[in-house]
Amino acid sequence: MLRWLNENHHSITALAAIVIGVAALFVAWDQARIMRRSEHAAMLPIVSVDHEFGYSTDRASYQLVIKNKGVGPALIRSGRITGGGVATMEEFAAALMPRIEGARSYSSNTPDDVTLAVGESRTLLSIVWSGDNLDQRQFSSLVPFADSHDYEVCFCSVFDSCWIASTSEPPAPSNRCSAASLAPPL
Repeated sequence: MLRWLNENHHSITALAAIVIGVAALFVAWDQARIMRRSEHAAMLPIVSVDHEFGYSTDRASYQLVIKNKGVGPALIRSGRITGGGVATMEEFAAALMPRIEGARSYSSNTPDDVTLAVGESRTLLSIVWSGDNLDQRQFSSLVPFADSHDYEVCFCSVFDSCWIASTSEPPAPSNRCSAASLAPPL
């Protein structure tokens, strides 16, 4: 046996080198996979979509706001409003504004192709009512009305992983953000 080892030590060394090389290749592949996951986690956006209300006797307000609460930029691809028979933000605002008597100001933005930095928010719809003695009961009717309408936004990370978030649901994975993922678009 000793003689066989002496005669074949080059073959044994070569075989050991191949085994060590394969093991090193596997370790490198596994480390690269872990690093990719780590990079994705370090750039993960988390977008929330919220109805926000404010009331005092001389001022009432409603805002629809998207916020990036994640650790990476959110690439907002598209958005839409659903429920209550409205198809556009303008129709939603037109249905919401007459609910409170008083002077009104209104502004809206579309979220399509917007990048939200970490911690950044964007107001998609803002309505402010002003006047003396605004009616608390009228304002109270805004909450269930707004909650009966859902706003969905489709957003992606810089690595092209996408999610859909809404006023009624936390972000859920989506294959990709396209016109078809949120049809009809805003």
